[in-house]
Amino acid sequence: MIEPRNINLEVEQAWTALTLQEWQQAAVLTHDVVEREPQDPGVVRLKRAVDVHNLAELRIAGSTGIDAEGPDSGKHDVDLTTIVYSPPLKDNWRGFAGFGYADGQFSEGKGIVSRLACGC
Repeated sequence: MIEPRNINLEVEQAWTALTLQEWQQAAVLTHDVVEREPQDPGVVRLKRAVDVHNLAELRIAGSTGIDAEGPDSGKHDVDLTTIVYSPPLKDNWRGFAGFGYADGQFSEGKGIVSRLACGC
């Protein structure tokens, strides 16, 4: 029988809470195991995962297209999107701001789209 205060059991419970996005429960369990066994490899990995979750995040995506022979597809197209997310706000929210840009050559001329995004 595994004791309720078993360090490995609590680490697994914290991982499950992270998977289920139960942020408060994960934080409580992580704090408890870090206080009791800060050098345990499983605890170190768990703490790192929680610390990473609590960081701000930058996402950058880009692509270029291939030259297509069809009239509906653009040639020499480029797409770039950048979004910055804040650290978590009240556990379940993140503020964000972003910018996107796309262009391509079509038979009718050059098409350009730029977009801004922000919210919480």
